[in-house]
Amino acid sequence: MQEYGFTAHVSPEELDTVRKIVYRYGVFDVKAENLMRIDNQLKIIDVNMTPFPLPTVWKMVDEVKPKLPKQPDVFVQKNYEDT
Repeated sequence: MQEYGFTAHVSPEELDTVRKIVYRYGVFDVKAENLMRIDNQLKIIDVNMTPFPLPTVWKMVDEVKPKLPKQPDVFVQKNYEDT
């Protein structure tokens, strides 16, 4: 894609907007150098992705966290009668 596109000159506000949009989908490492115009559309090239979008993982953790005990008393109980 790099050979077909033109360097996109984006403002810091546009770059911030693009980052916020694609971050939800697990795309990170978006820089101005990674943006190109192809057929007059802004395209992202050479970025890293996570297998699971981080916001999704964080949301799952936030939902589970309140359900965990504050200080677990006993996770494993040993039966002492057998000894």
